Amino acid sequence: MRRVAIPAAVLVLLLGAIWLAADTGAAQKRDPAGLEPGDVWSLVLVNEQGTITRSLLVRVTDRTARSCRGGTWNRLEILEERPARNPGDQAEAAYEPSAKDASMDLAIDVCDAYLPLHGRISDVGIEGTHGTLGLRGARTAGRFYGMKVPSPLLRKAAG
Repeated sequence: MRRVAIPAAVLVLLLGAIWLAADTGAAQKRDPAGLEPGDVWSLVLVNEQGTITRSLLVRVTDRTARSCRGGTWNRLEILEERPARNPGDQAEAAYEPSAKDASMDLAIDVCDAYLPLHGRISDVGIEGTHGTLGLRGARTAGRFYGMKVPSPLLRKAAG
């Protein structure tokens, strides 16, 4: 039997977006302008076998993040994460502002033990790779997919 987990994950994201747009009447053109402060994104990380290893709901902020890596990094506020982090793990998530590329890190303030995500932003969402980066080098652990959560859905969830 052939595994189709990665296409299934993409299909779930796309069907979810169609359903959300239809349910909220929010069918709108997505602007691939980058990660904008206030935006909320749903991210799904899959391993090389196509199994979902982590899912996150993050809010983009304009607050500066602490980092040992070069560049300008802003915080990502983790609203929800599965599996949940250990209570003692306070690693900060962040992104590097860019118009078309998505460069994020789920442990930007843990020097030499980074969890980077790199991808391209399109009118559909984000697609890229995730892995580890540290003293022992860089390793790709799999792919990740992301979709911007429509603001009418966020108002519905908050209300």
